Parts: sequence; C-alpha cells; structure tokens
Amino acid sequence: MTEKVLAWIAQEDLIRRHATVIVGVSGGADSVCLLLLLWQQRRKLAIRVVAVHVEHGIRGEESIADAAFVRKLCARLEIPLESFSVSVPAYATEQGIGLEEAARVLRYDCYRRLAARLAAEGEPVEVALAHHADDNAETMLFQMARGSGIEGMAGMRPKRELAPGIFLIRPLLAVTRGEIESWLARRRQDYRTDSTNADRAYSRNRIRGELMPVLKEINAQAVGHLNEAARQMREVSDYLSGLEKELLCAVRESRAEGFLLRRELAAAPLLLQRRVIHTTLSEAAGSRRDWGSVHVEAVLALFLRQSGRRLSLPYGLCAYRDYEGVLIGRYQERQQTAAGIWSTEFFSFPSDLEEMQVRLPDGRCLTAKKRKFSGKMEEIPKNKYTKWYDYDKIKGSLQIRTRKSGDYLLIHDARGVCHKKKLKDYFITEKVPRELRGGLWLLTEDSHVLWIIGERGSEAYRVTEGTKAVIEISVNGDTNENKGDQGSYYGRGSREQD
Repeated sequence: MTEKVLAWIAQEDLIRRHATVIVGVSGGADSVCLLLLLWQQRRKLAIRVVAVHVEHGIRGEESIADAAFVRKLCARLEIPLESFSVSVPAYATEQGIGLEEAARVLRYDCYRRLAARLAAEGEPVEVALAHHADDNAETMLFQMARGSGIEGMAGMRPKRELAPGIFLIRPLLAVTRGEIESWLARRRQDYRTDSTNADRAYSRNRIRGELMPVLKEINAQAVGHLNEAARQMREVSDYLSGLEKELLCAVRESRAEGFLLRRELAAAPLLLQRRVIHTTLSEAAGSRRDWGSVHVEAVLALFLRQSGRRLSLPYGLCAYRDYEGVLIGRYQERQQTAAGIWSTEFFSFPSDLEEMQVRLPDGRCLTAKKRKFSGKMEEIPKNKYTKWYDYDKIKGSLQIRTRKSGDYLLIHDARGVCHKKKLKDYFITEKVPRELRGGLWLLTEDSHVLWIIGERGSEAYRVTEGTKAVIEISVNGDTNENKGDQGSYYGRGSREQD
C-alpha cells in the first residue's frame, strides 16, 4: 500500500519538497495510517511532519480519550503536535447549522490558522487529510443524491488551495478502507473508533453502512469503479470550467448589489448556462455548499419570466428579472439607503433634499438635487435624461419604484388639454411590451408618475418663469441606448404588439 500512496502523491503532485505537511489526526484508523506513513517516508519525500488534533467538544470523555491517544502517539514518534479545542454544539446553534457542518467549518478554520502560522516561517505548507477511496465513493453518491451536478459527482479533489500558497491534499484517495486497516494490522498499530460512525441519523453513515455494502454485493469493485467515474467527472468539470470562465467574462457584470447575468447568457449551451448560474450563486453567497440543481433551474426559468419577477434564495439572496437579464444579490425589502434600490416597493427622497445619488438595478446612476432657478426658461434642459420640476409645488414624498395599481400621469391630449391618464392605458397606447412594463423605474409622488425614468414625463409641476427653486432629476444615460429595438419605446407604432 505504501508504494501505491507514494505513486499517487507523485502522480497528482501533492507534496512539494521541503514542505511542512500538517496531518489532521483524529485518532481514527485513516488519520493514524496517514500520519504514520508520511512520518516513515519523511526523508524520501523531504518533508517535515506536524500533527494537528481538533477536539470538538461533542462526545465527552470519549473525545478527551481520543485527544490523549493522539498525544501519546505523537510523543512516541517525536512528531510535533498542535491541539485545538472548539465547541461544535455552541457554534452549530449560533449559526443554525448541523453538527457535522459546524465541526467541518471549525476544523478547517483550525487548519488554516496553523498553516498560516507555519507558512510565515518561509517554507511551503500542505495540509494532509486522510480521506480514502471509500470516502470518495460515499461523497460522490451523497452529492448525486443532493442534486449537486457534475462538480458534486467529481467527488473529492486530490489537491485544492486552502489559502493563498497553502494546499489541502488527500494522499490516501488511491487506497481503500480495507487496505488501510490491513496496513495498520500488519504493523500492530492500534487506533480509536468514533462511536458516532454507527449513528444512522447521519446521512453519510447510512450510505456507508447500508448503501455501500449492497453496491459491493452487486460488484466487488464498486468502490474502484465509482472512483474512476469521479476521476472522469473531474476531467469533464475542469474542461467545462475553462469554457465557463470565458462565458462569465462575456455575460456577467459586478454590481454594488451583487451580479447581473445579462440576457445574452440564454444564447449559450444550456450546460454552460447552468454552470454560470451555479458559480454566480456561490460567489454571491460566499459558499458553494447547499446549492443544488433546484436553485439553478429556478434562476434559469427566471430568464423566461416578465421583468419585475423575483425569486427568494438561500443565504438571504434574491434573484430579480430585469429587462437586461437577472440580478442576483443580497437585497432588503423596502431598502432605505442610497447604496442601491432593488425592490418592487419604493425609495423615498428626504424632504430636506439638497443632493443625493441612487444606483438603479440596471447600473444607471440617478442624481437628484435642489437648485435655484433664475427665471430664464432657456436654461431648462431639453435632453431625455434630465427633468426639472418646480420644487415648491411638490407637497408629498418623491419616490423611485416600479409600477403599482392606480398609477397615472398628467399629459396633454391632441387639443393641448392636460388630463389624467392611467399608466396602464398609457403603456397600451404607446405599445410598451407587456413583459417590459414591470421593469421600468418611475419617479412618483404617491400614485402620480412624474417621470418614466429616461422616457416620458408628466406635465405636472412644470417650471415657469415664477419658479424659485427646482428639483433636478437626471440619469447618466440610457443603458439600452444604441441597442436597437431595446432602446426607447416611443415612435414604434405597430412594430410592437401588446
């Protein structure tokens, strides 16, 4: 078995020469085997071995006995040992997660802290974990059951970056649990057995104790075949990752609120669309865990929905269908800050407004400021991106929001008479596509629409020669300018059907 492990280390380029290899040691058969094997091969590999043990505060006296066993083993072999004590139950309760996940998070945090301290000494550092082929097969099945897709089916990676310049490695992935136990038995090396491994309340224990024996009855080489399938999946995943990165650069924009996936994503192969969405969800959440195909498909379906539709997601995320694509980020209902607006509710300007800026979901920056008016009518802006209103005539609170039932404008008819017109009727008259109406942003005073931002404005509160102060509302250009039919909706006539 030793030669098989050494061949695997060389094949996957797991350990750099003259590295400090931190071995996670629980006291179980797998970690004891890894520690002993690397210690025996330390000169051949040109490495320094350091052990780390994390006591989780879960199993009481049994856990304390495990720590004592590891201390005694390391003392006998004269291997430096770093010990950590954490409270998994307290952390799990605080974070609202399960004990398994809490233990993993705290354990990896200890590994990172120790690795960073040792790396500061100037030598390369690897963190070696004792996962083996059976673990990989079980993980692959577990991920398949959870709907994690190709990346989940790829199982455990032999090597990945844990922190800048520090790598997490798995030297035992090429061997099975049976080989490990036989290797220890030949050396008469004892080890600890975790009593929770028999607890079928844990999903992984059920896979190990119930599913894997059945698969081995069907085919004695089931573990090997599953690991080979995982290897092939890793190769496929790596190839697709290259294509995915190119697509991400082409269709994704970073926004203050999160990410915008532009509608051009829909032209890509469906497989790559799903990968881009999964990656974006993971990066927006700061975690790749708990994202399954159900979430990816829900966001994918949002591209086919009307503008204004939204979707609540894990980690407090929300996906919103905008006319440019789908926005994914952390947004609060009734957000009351100028940092960003993404809500079908509203943002209100303060009554003592002097000047402020608001970022719209499509990336445009809207500026509102109060200014004195000289009485010269020729100063009034004529471009479609700036509107002036008589400040003193506005009695209510100005808001930026999407449409609501009862919204209206004041417009001039063909005879020049100003009258009230429902926003819905106005959209029908002007042939604004139904699927785009919910994504248009409005400047309003209660139900009165003063401006369909970047488009038509109300005739109310016009500036006159007697106006003393104006409120100037401007946007920094239409993001759909120069995009053909996706630009202004006016003057299109029968080209659009309601």
